[in-house]
Amino acid sequence: MSRFTFLFAFLFHGILLFANSADSAAANDSLRIKYLLSSDFSVSAGNLSSINTVNQGKLNFEKRVFALKNVVQYRYGIIDTITNANEFTANTSLSLFPQKRVSGFVNGGFESSLLRAFQARALSGAGVSFRVFNKEKNKLEPFVNLSYEFTLFNDSIVVENLKRLDLQTVGMVVGWTGNHKFFKNDVAVVHAAKFQQSLINTSNFRFDSNLSITVPIFTVFSFRTGTQITYENIVISTRRNLDFLWTFGVSMSNF
Repeated sequence: MSRFTFLFAFLFHGILLFANSADSAAANDSLRIKYLLSSDFSVSAGNLSSINTVNQGKLNFEKRVFALKNVVQYRYGIIDTITNANEFTANTSLSLFPQKRVSGFVNGGFESSLLRAFQARALSGAGVSFRVFNKEKNKLEPFVNLSYEFTLFNDSIVVENLKRLDLQTVGMVVGWTGNHKFFKNDVAVVHAAKFQQSLINTSNFRFDSNLSITVPIFTVFSFRTGTQITYENIVISTRRNLDFLWTFGVSMSNF
């Protein structure tokens, strides 16, 4: 009887320990929701009147086993009452075990741009990310990604001496994302960059990067300034390869 009592007590104690550990794991694996809403702008008047706005939204869902990240951006620009920039981008990525040093992800996106003169660009891919730093105040995440991309231009482009309206390619993408906080978390520096090289056509490559500096005003509202650089080697004849934008604005975020 004493052996049975001891075995029962041992099993009961083990069940309690398992339940407590499961509750702790469940508590640590609660769903985390992060968001960002920002509106950046630049205005000039006089000999040249222009307005340029970049409005962005981010919504992330994070757990221990997965992270779903969504980014939407809309850019609109006017120069002397003529619209010169009407650009929309949307990107989604799903990664597994996002807190580990190495994790896999799949991603997809859509773009349209009057500024760069293409009607639609669809992309999808899969890759691996590496967390060099993964602390609250210091995050740096390089990645490599194999992607498929389809672009439909507003006018003909010349590729290998042939005129065409569309361009399909499979490419290799390398880049990074980073988030750093300074001065007792009062200043945040967020940066990202990626370089894409076609594996089919060596002349088809592009690069884009962005950097923003955010200073809190109160609670979740902040003042921000940022830059965006975009370079595409294949563009229609009436467009330049390089675009640069410097803006100031405000944001609301819990990142």
